[in-house]
Amino acid sequence: MTLGWNDSVGLVVADVDDTLAPPFHDLGDELADELTALLGSGVRMLLASGAGLEGIRERVVSRLPAELRAGVLVAHCNGAEVYGFDERGEQREQVMFSVVDAAHRATLRGAVHVAELLMKEFDLVHAEGRPSRGAALLDDRGVQVTLDLSGPAERDPVLTRARELLEESGLDVEARPGGASAVDLVLPHVDKGHAVRALIGCGLAGPGEVEVWGDQFSVRGGGADVAMAMAVPQGSRVISFRAVPPCDVPAVPGMRIWPGPRHLDEGVLDHLRTRRNR
Repeated sequence: MTLGWNDSVGLVVADVDDTLAPPFHDLGDELADELTALLGSGVRMLLASGAGLEGIRERVVSRLPAELRAGVLVAHCNGAEVYGFDERGEQREQVMFSVVDAAHRATLRGAVHVAELLMKEFDLVHAEGRPSRGAALLDDRGVQVTLDLSGPAERDPVLTRARELLEESGLDVEARPGGASAVDLVLPHVDKGHAVRALIGCGLAGPGEVEVWGDQFSVRGGGADVAMAMAVPQGSRVISFRAVPPCDVPAVPGMRIWPGPRHLDEGVLDHLRTRRNR
């Protein structure tokens, strides 16, 4: 069973981690081939992710042909900024959209200190490569500070303590779950929806032309992808590629749960294959 392909789609708004590739993994060969065909057909992609710009560029965008990258936009760090690519496939220097100014960046420098305190309090060492038990990645991305940990069991107490430290510090910064194992220290006004809404408002796509792909729609899990789903025009289809119990699905217009049997990035691959099998 599938949801069927919508031939009216001209823009796909997609999360990255777990939706297009597992965290810290590159876009798979088969999925890269299907996305190449999608872009080649004229469909554009807006990658809206809590991940950083460099990681998305290296793990996903670089796996796509240079001549098609002009059809890709990246809203990194939960949509704090959006960058595009030129006809040669090179990242454009000029930011297309941003909700972060110099004062915000100064505030986030204080969040770096909070992240360092968390590393010390939880006896975390700096990981080399991927995080592991007791070793975390601290990434100051300028517009967001992220602590990547080994999994939910290690992340959850760090997230709770991060919120306490931020409240004590008086910094206008929030601690949010990032995917399954990260803590994102972000500005309160930042979410994926702002970037998606702004770009669509500039004519990137019209009603009926947008489809949203994500995996973080769980109400109990924080629902990081809900904001981008609420930002698209009415009538857009929103697909969760993570199996979510009906009681945990938010009231998002157009929401569909991918029926499986495969989910996450494998489910996206199966969905894309319906384009040429229809």
